[in-house]
Amino acid sequence: MKPINLYSLISTYKNFDTEVYEKFKLHYGISLKESELEDLNAFALVLYEKGIFELNSFFIGYKIPQINCEFDLLRIGKDSIINIELKRKLNPIKAKKQLVDHLFYLNFLEQEKFCFTFVAEEKKLYTLDENNEFIEISFDIIIDQLKRQKLKQSIEINELFTPSKFLVSPFNSTKKFLRKSYILTEHQQNIKEDIIGIVNKNDTFNFIGIKGGPGTGKTLLTYDIARTLIDARKKVLIIHCAELNSGQKILNTHLGWEIKSVSDFSMYIDHLSEYDLIIFDESQRNKRDQFDILVDKVKEFNKICIFSYDPKQCFSDWEFKRKIPEIIEVELEAKVFPLTNTIRINEELSSFINNLFDKSKVNSSINYKNIDILFFNNSKLAKKHIETLEKLDWEAFSYTGSWFGEVSYDRYQNYYNPNAHQIIGQEFDNIVGVIDENFYYDQFGLLASNHVSKSPGYNMDKMLYQILTRARQKITLIVINNKKVFEYCLQITSSSTEKNKIN
Repeated sequence: MKPINLYSLISTYKNFDTEVYEKFKLHYGISLKESELEDLNAFALVLYEKGIFELNSFFIGYKIPQINCEFDLLRIGKDSIINIELKRKLNPIKAKKQLVDHLFYLNFLEQEKFCFTFVAEEKKLYTLDENNEFIEISFDIIIDQLKRQKLKQSIEINELFTPSKFLVSPFNSTKKFLRKSYILTEHQQNIKEDIIGIVNKNDTFNFIGIKGGPGTGKTLLTYDIARTLIDARKKVLIIHCAELNSGQKILNTHLGWEIKSVSDFSMYIDHLSEYDLIIFDESQRNKRDQFDILVDKVKEFNKICIFSYDPKQCFSDWEFKRKIPEIIEVELEAKVFPLTNTIRINEELSSFINNLFDKSKVNSSINYKNIDILFFNNSKLAKKHIETLEKLDWEAFSYTGSWFGEVSYDRYQNYYNPNAHQIIGQEFDNIVGVIDENFYYDQFGLLASNHVSKSPGYNMDKMLYQILTRARQKITLIVINNKKVFEYCLQITSSSTEKNKIN
């Protein structure tokens, strides 16, 4: 996306046919409906009549990658940022919330910020005062800010709005989570309100499901619901179907938080009557006998239980065979709230992962600039390179090892690195994944893995999926002694590169 002169955009629309106008928009990366252009024209006309003849360097319709936040007009200077939202009619509640949300994201740029709402039908201008009250103001204020703003020569806007600045994990950004330095998407907020309504009524459903794949914000939404109810003095128990991570241990030190590992199941299962809400996190991995006991207790005490789960995030065949998600949805008739939009994983990483695990999911339109693929025919050299990447702040997670002796993949792993089970629900910027000779593509074009002798029985392909889907920004894939998979990985990335060259 490029910044543009607003008067030039309007002039092009008025003086050329649709084909030329569309090419012009495409050149600047602008997606603008005709009705929106009319509102923009009304805004520009007001400023023109007030003697403002220069409206340069505006980004139009910029969306922060991976986050549901769009700015109608955004101008970024050396010392200040000006945001203008265009409305045909005024809905004060929605307009105020939009400016509050925009200020939240713009605060990360650490410059003076000015956010306005222009209403075309009224030809009026609004902003937020120091108490976040939505008030009408004179156009003299925005004119003064436009004149004073010192513009930059060039701006790489996506670099300013790196999603990792805003994406918060309760586990990896625990301090930000506790400060509530995050915003839920509109979809997440609607789900939250519905669930809290059910919990407060306590007479509709015993079982609720929050269902979502990697990067959809399932964990953040689940824990935000918990904190909201804890703040309302509700007694909440979170059962985590894995080892507790460092972030969960920190949360446990704060008033009202009770997060237990499923490994301690017998210690708290008979005390569920003490809680207003039970949350079962990563419940797709639960053992069937524990699951059945929990369900019986919830029914016995007439409690509400939220199951937070991802049907694909199982590590072994026997975990899939338990069919816990199916039981939640069909047998228990839970009220299920699905999360479908990926927030954490950007489109590039998501596309690569999908294509890596399924040959039918080809997307040649994406340039995989944040994917590195390396081949080694020597596990010692591969391990050495992994250690080098770790020194450069990359995260290299291990395949879960065995208690009964060394397994083949231990030769390129370090014992001190967390394994796939220990990073469940967490997220990291840059991640290293390893594919060795145990991986292959089956008859359906799906990435699979052979059983590893003396291993604990977890599928390597399922653990790799868990590891790679924790990434937010970059992935380095190291292939050891597996020529076929390496050649296919290159095919994924080279097809997009060749297409971009042609274009």
